[in-house]
Amino acid sequence: MVAKTIPYPDNCLQVTRVLCLLGATDIELAKAFSVSPSTWKTWVRAHPDLAEAVLDGRERADAAVAASLYHRARGYSHPDEMIVFTDKRAGEFKKIPITRHYAPEVAACIFWLKNRQPALWRDRIERAAGEGGSDESVPEQRKRAAKELRLWREDTAA
Repeated sequence: MVAKTIPYPDNCLQVTRVLCLLGATDIELAKAFSVSPSTWKTWVRAHPDLAEAVLDGRERADAAVAASLYHRARGYSHPDEMIVFTDKRAGEFKKIPITRHYAPEVAACIFWLKNRQPALWRDRIERAAGEGGSDESVPEQRKRAAKELRLWREDTAA
C-alpha cells in the first residue's frame, strides 16, 4: 500500500488536530503537508491515528461552534473591566469590574430551533400530494401548537 511507503511527518498528528480545529478541509490539510489530496486521503485511510486526529479536531471545532451558537441563542453574561481615567493629564486610571450582558440573538434562536425541532419550526408545511390541510399560516400553527402544549402541561400537572 502506498501510505506505508510514504510516512507522514512526526508532527503530523498534532498539526492535523490543530488545523482541523481551525476548520481545515482535506485539500487544505494536503497542502499543509505538501502532498496531493489523494496521498492525504490514502494516509488517513491507512493510519488510524491520523484519522482519529482529523475526527478529534473536527468534532472539537463543531462542539465549540455549537456551544457558541447556544450561548448566542440564549444570551449570556461575562465579567469584564471598564477603565476610567481619574486624571487624564497625569494618565491615571482605575479598573472597575463590571458584568457585560448580551441579549439572545434572534437569528441564532431561529437557526437552533429549525435544526433541533424542524417539525415545529420549519418555514413551510409539506403536504403529500392530494392531502388537504388547514390554511393556517406557519406563525398561526406555532401559536396553536404552543397553546396545545401549554394546555397539555396544565392537564398533566393537575
